[in-house]
Amino acid sequence: MRTTRPLAPQDAQRFTDYLSALDFHHAPNWAGCFCRFYHTSCSMDEWIARDPAKNRLETEEAIRNGTMRGVLAFEDDQLIGWLNANRVDAYPRLNGFVDAYVETPSTGALVCFVIHPDFRGQGVATELLRAALNGFKAEGITQVLGFPFDDPQHPQKAYHGSLSMYLKAGFTLVESRGNQHIVRCVF
Repeated sequence: MRTTRPLAPQDAQRFTDYLSALDFHHAPNWAGCFCRFYHTSCSMDEWIARDPAKNRLETEEAIRNGTMRGVLAFEDDQLIGWLNANRVDAYPRLNGFVDAYVETPSTGALVCFVIHPDFRGQGVATELLRAALNGFKAEGITQVLGFPFDDPQHPQKAYHGSLSMYLKAGFTLVESRGNQHIVRCVF
C-alpha cells in the first residue's frame, strides 16, 4: 500500500540511508548532496569541495531539529520517495532567484523530488506534491513556488518535477527562462 507523510525527526538516519543507497550514476556529484544544496549559500566551488559526510551530518541534524522539512512516500514500509518542501526562506540558495515571486512571507517552495528508480513513472511525485500542498495549507502557507526544469537533453534535472505535473495540480506558469520554469499555486 502506498502512503505519504511528513518527514519526522526519527526519520533522520533512515532518510540519509535511503539517499546513500540510490544510484546517482547520471549525476555523480549528487551522491553526496543529501538534499543540502538549496539549504546552503556557499559558492559553487565551495559546494563542489564540500565533504559528503558533512552534508549527511547536517541533513540528519536539520531533520532532527525540524529545520529540514518535506514529505516521504512509502510502498508498504519501503521508503520510495522524497520531496524537499519548506518555507522559501529555508532555502538560502534561492535568494535573489525567487525574490520577485515571493508575494507574501507565508510562501512555500518545492525544490527536490527524489524517487526510487523502481517507482518512477508511477505517480509517486504527484502524490508527494499533493501531500506537500495539503501540509502547506494546514500550516497557513498562502502560496507555493515550484521550479520544474523540462529538458530532454538533461533528464537528470527532472528532480524539480515536470511542468505538466505542476499545471495539473493547479499551479500557474509565472515565468520561463529557457527550460527552467517558475510556477505558483495560491490558496
